[in-house]
Amino acid sequence: MIRSIVAVAATAMLSACAMSPADQARQDAAASREEARLAEALEGFEPTGRTSSCVPRFDVRQTKLYDGAILFERSRNHVYRSDVGPGCGRSQDDILVFKSVNGSAYCSGDIVQLRARTGGFFSGTCSLGEFTELKRDPR
Repeated sequence: MIRSIVAVAATAMLSACAMSPADQARQDAAASREEARLAEALEGFEPTGRTSSCVPRFDVRQTKLYDGAILFERSRNHVYRSDVGPGCGRSQDDILVFKSVNGSAYCSGDIVQLRARTGGFFSGTCSLGEFTELKRDPR
């Protein structure tokens, strides 16, 4: 009897963790939209072949968060891409990235805090990866 109850409870817990087909479809659609958003932001940019472990903070005009990447904009035609782990906060335009370690540069391995642009509410943390330099032909 007790074994039956434990088995039913375990099955119920496992099925609660499983994603329904509708939830999986929504998650896949959101991931596709996010990939398209990142591709659109990087349209026309080409990797320069240079990577660096740090980017000076004063060189960065703007940061934009995408699912799996943060773009550090130096100018309209010059950005650095840092790949971050999945689930690094919400990937929305209303998120600002703040460096949680004092210093004059964003560096790989640094932990950044994500806060909502409106209200400043904490929404997550992640670790920066290497910075890949990308440039767009200004023509």
